[in-house]
Amino acid sequence: GGDMATHASPSFVGAASRWKRGERVGVEDRRAATKAPRRTHRPTPTRHLLARNAAADGDPTWGLDLDSDDGVEGVEPPQGRFVPAVPPNDVHLKSPKQWSPVSFAFLGDAVWELYVRRAFFAPPCKPVDYDLKTKRAARAEAQDMVLRALMDEADPFFTEEELAVVRWGRNGGSAGNTPSRLRGKNKGGFAIYRNASALECVIGYLYISDGDRLQQMMERVIGSGLLERTTLEKWK
Repeated sequence: GGDMATHASPSFVGAASRWKRGERVGVEDRRAATKAPRRTHRPTPTRHLLARNAAADGDPTWGLDLDSDDGVEGVEPPQGRFVPAVPPNDVHLKSPKQWSPVSFAFLGDAVWELYVRRAFFAPPCKPVDYDLKTKRAARAEAQDMVLRALMDEADPFFTEEELAVVRWGRNGGSAGNTPSRLRGKNKGGFAIYRNASALECVIGYLYISDGDRLQQMMERVIGSGLLERTTLEKWK
């Protein structure tokens, strides 16, 4: 589809107007006056075609202009419990060797950060503040702090099976992967790194095997203010 546009040359316009007024015009002017205007084809912009086709199909988003700089009003964040969708898998500690603790930690790292980002989503704040809070809560030192709190003898959270996963994940850490900032005398680096790996491992395990139990754990971490405290620490 497209729009047809007519373009008349200046010589045509001038000669035609003089001829209509009865003025004498030369041979070249008469030729210009009788020459048909040049017609050109202007292709319709793609975004207009898409909008037109979507409107014809009854698409409620047909009026959305993806090239527009116009802003939109804010929306209220969702209320209630936050539960990431858990894939249907049959994973149990009976056969842990199918996956390494690093595999569960790999998954748990992403799940942990998703919960962290959801927890800090409201109230609204600047992007730099979102980023700062998330980075602090995702550091090994913060995860070490959370694991120690969950294993507090006064109010332990984990079951025997989950403790076995914690030990498994803790033993899966390699000293060579310890962040450079944690290395050196009196920094407790490898222990902190192992505890962080253990937390990520058990989070990944629960995400796969028992979503409700994972939700209980994260509600305790967030509801007790523990997660918020990890963002207040000035980790070196």
